[in-house]
Amino acid sequence: MRTIVLLISIILYSLYQLNGQGFMVTYQETTATAPSNPNLTQIEDPQIRSMVESSVMVALRANMERTSQLLINNFTSLYTVGGYGSQRISAPEVEFENKILSGNIDINRRGILTVYKNRHNKLMLAQANKGTDGKEFLIEDLLTEYKWKTSKKTKEILGYTCIEATTKTESGANVTAWYAPDIPISDGPSSYWGLPGLILYLDVNDGTRIFTCTSIEQVNDMPAIEVPDKGERISRAQYDKLNEELSQNQSVTISRYEYMY
Repeated sequence: MRTIVLLISIILYSLYQLNGQGFMVTYQETTATAPSNPNLTQIEDPQIRSMVESSVMVALRANMERTSQLLINNFTSLYTVGGYGSQRISAPEVEFENKILSGNIDINRRGILTVYKNRHNKLMLAQANKGTDGKEFLIEDLLTEYKWKTSKKTKEILGYTCIEATTKTESGANVTAWYAPDIPISDGPSSYWGLPGLILYLDVNDGTRIFTCTSIEQVNDMPAIEVPDKGERISRAQYDKLNEELSQNQSVTISRYEYMY
């Protein structure tokens, strides 16, 4: 009996030590659909319009693939979207009937920049910018309680045996995740979490959006992850309403809140 108790204690202590160490997880994120093209119909010269459209599409395609990073320390994590800078395509100095953003086509793909998760108190904070002025917001929400269903399917990712799990989001998106039980951290990219292991691969809506883990690094003595505090604090409902209004009023289509979640 004492042997069994000792064995259980050793296992629990090992798990505690693992969860007490920091991890830096890198993902390659790909998106099947690019943001909508800005409205360039006001450029009368067809040659200039074609040139600007080509430049815009090059920048949009660049935003379809990016590297993101997940920092994990105990029960907190911070997911940072990589390659999310403002990109401006300079248009020729010509007079439009209605100038578009003072002579520049602004295709800054605005949206979620970072996602902070605290699995202990089920809190999530997402930093985002919105609108042509780049105003920043801090969206406060509870962690989504995903209803995962695991299967018997397994596959190897980065040397870890991963198990398949599926769920459906509130908006009806089908999600497939592959998690590693050997890394008993209930976390993953973006807002996804809730499985008995780190999510190393995640597919939203049959390839519409895919997160692929490319590296996992254990970090000793990782500093505590700071709670984001930059931006106007609003609720998810308020942000969704603002997003809808801006999408209707701006000639440049901005990414929707659901894109990140």
